[in-house]
Amino acid sequence: MEEIDEMDMVEYQRWEKLGACCLWIQGHIKPPEELWQAVGVWVNRPHVLNHRLCGCVIIAKGAVADRAALKCWLADERNLTLSVEDVGFILAALSPEESNTKDKNMDESFPLPMFEVIVRTLLPKDANRFSRSLELIIKDFPNSTFYSFAVLPDKSGVPRLSPGCVYAVGCTADDNIWCLTLWLLDSHDWKANGVGVPSVPWLLDRLLPQLCKWMVQAHKGENRQRREFPESLSLLPIEKYALLYQELKMKYKQLVKVWPEVTDPEKFVFEDVAIATYLMVLWAGDSTTTSRENRRECFVDLGCGNGLLVHILTREGYPGRGIDLRKRKIWDMYGADTRLEECTITPGDGSLFPEVDWLIGNHSDELTPWIPVIAARSSHSCKYFVLPCCYHDFTGKYIRRQSSNGQYREYLDFVAEVGTVCGFHVEEDTMRIPSTKRVCQIGRRRNYTEDEEKEMEQRRSQYIECRAGSPSSPLYAKKEDSGLTQGTELETHGEQCISKSLELDETALEMATAHLDNGTHIDRLPQDSAFEKPKVIGDRGNRKYLSPLQSEKEDEASNQISTDSSCKEEEKKLNEPNGQPGEITGKQEFNCSWIVQTNHPLPGNASSTCSWAGSFRPREKEERVRNCTRLPAGLTEKVVAKVFEALLVAPKPTNKKQENKEVCEFHPEESWQRGGSLTLGEVANLLDSETLKQLKCEFGGLQTLLRNKHQVFEVLRGVVHMRDWRQHLLDHPVKKARIKRASCDRRKSRPCWFHLHHPQGCPLQTSQCPFAHGDADSQQITHDS
Repeated sequence: MEEIDEMDMVEYQRWEKLGACCLWIQGHIKPPEELWQAVGVWVNRPHVLNHRLCGCVIIAKGAVADRAALKCWLADERNLTLSVEDVGFILAALSPEESNTKDKNMDESFPLPMFEVIVRTLLPKDANRFSRSLELIIKDFPNSTFYSFAVLPDKSGVPRLSPGCVYAVGCTADDNIWCLTLWLLDSHDWKANGVGVPSVPWLLDRLLPQLCKWMVQAHKGENRQRREFPESLSLLPIEKYALLYQELKMKYKQLVKVWPEVTDPEKFVFEDVAIATYLMVLWAGDSTTTSRENRRECFVDLGCGNGLLVHILTREGYPGRGIDLRKRKIWDMYGADTRLEECTITPGDGSLFPEVDWLIGNHSDELTPWIPVIAARSSHSCKYFVLPCCYHDFTGKYIRRQSSNGQYREYLDFVAEVGTVCGFHVEEDTMRIPSTKRVCQIGRRRNYTEDEEKEMEQRRSQYIECRAGSPSSPLYAKKEDSGLTQGTELETHGEQCISKSLELDETALEMATAHLDNGTHIDRLPQDSAFEKPKVIGDRGNRKYLSPLQSEKEDEASNQISTDSSCKEEEKKLNEPNGQPGEITGKQEFNCSWIVQTNHPLPGNASSTCSWAGSFRPREKEERVRNCTRLPAGLTEKVVAKVFEALLVAPKPTNKKQENKEVCEFHPEESWQRGGSLTLGEVANLLDSETLKQLKCEFGGLQTLLRNKHQVFEVLRGVVHMRDWRQHLLDHPVKKARIKRASCDRRKSRPCWFHLHHPQGCPLQTSQCPFAHGDADSQQITHDS
């Protein structure tokens, strides 16, 4: 290679300072650490800022000690194919004197390495409009600066460095002031393409402020919280995902126009398109799939909802079906090829699917923790994909057991724990869907051999019995025995409860009381416990959970359950012909006053219809409306009348706005009685117990009912007022103008409640009130409209 003379390239370097972004942070802090964290976000996740990108692929990366080593790295064709002139241009561009970005407080003996070089491929979302592009990024640690060089194809298609597409961002710190400065090289020749080369205004208005924001977040430690979840699409090739997603999006976007459901069509259509894309790319690259003569994966979607995911996968050639307890309107639009079944799924021997390859749980609600169990018991080759949303345990609502993590993170750990106990290597990934619950979990590899199925099944059974919150759980106490409500967790006497109950397998008992948190956290277990902790390999970004079965094989005899004398007496009674209705099959084991059945059949034996959790309750087939709109009419009217009468005589609030002279515009009498105010607790004391019982069954209860009657009441911060429409329209001039236009158009429909029930009538004139005053007004409105 020819010798590179950097001095010959200096004449081409014309750095121009375009702008700066400064921020003040209390305390003297040197910027490099926060700077490089912010730059790392931009380098690894450019799509979070540039929405024309779907991501990037790092194709080469290296750390070099000095400029000589940097020259060798750039000249190495294994990293990037650059000409001699390109290498000289890059070396001459580094650390320009005009930029003056070098930290004055920087030690001369800077620790190695001095540079880090990254070559990345930027992947556009729309491959039809934009093409992929290469970018060379150099981090200059001593000068707290990073450089971006665009590598674009020339006319012959050979990648060449583009001298007109180079920018640098440097950081300086002076006491409490951080300053980020943007520099451009020959800005007059800037060639923006919107993807690999952003426009200059975009760099100034978007990139520079966002880097400052990320630096502040890094300083506050907010980035550590985000490490709780993996990077998006960490298990997939991003480029394949982007191409397939655009294809499916164009193919199924017309469903938005004909969506018959009341839900948001854009959200649900594009979310299911993204999930279908994810599964198709995952299945195409699944190394665990055995040779099946090009047969595509067969699936079952449990709790399929609108069935769109099943429809898309079926149309794309993947055989499968969806099951949900309630049929949707859109099902009839899919056609006969899309198999959707209206059926209630109860976890048990009748809910096994030995013939399928994948079980899917897309926001499957109460079935979410059961899907790993069903997959494990269906067959040794069955895998699962679950997207947890609502917090459900095996037999009811999930109850938090620690506060160190957020509720969502803790629930994800619980679902992953279930998959681990069931014998899966659980992987996590973050999907790109329009939802706040975007973390999926995948179980596609087993952590045991098929010969160990019997031992694993025993562990699964014991874990479910401990965890399900049923009377058989040693972590829960019977109401009459302990004085606690059934389902209340024992804290002070937990160890005694465990010792008196079943001698469960140690691993199952431990996993019933443990939640994973950056490794392992055992909750409410003795400090001298010899239980083996479940292992977690990897970090938050790509979690994988390993079962203790891999590290130690326990003797099968240790899993036998012993019973005390009282349990033996119960066993004797129950084995009598009249002990309990029905025939008792299999081995019965007892925990004092409760029965625990542990002879769950292995996969393939679906002759029995045994339920795995007797207290499991699926949702009702007809979803009940519980927003106080379906209450008996008499009940609602009675509550409204009683609250209204109480407000009339309640102490009046001091509200000087009511004396505003503009009130006369609506009503000549300023003495309209608005009444006082009552707290929600005082309102509840006005109602009888039977009424309160009915309201308690509704979401929001009494507060929801009063807010539904917004024409009469106003509920602010737990205090109930009578709504004064005079003041309401004064505070909302836009609404006032709208009501005037509606009055001119004569489009009133509902009667005015105050006109009918208030002693002084409505505070507004008929022409100003948005509601109808009397039958004549209403008939005239109907006739005019």
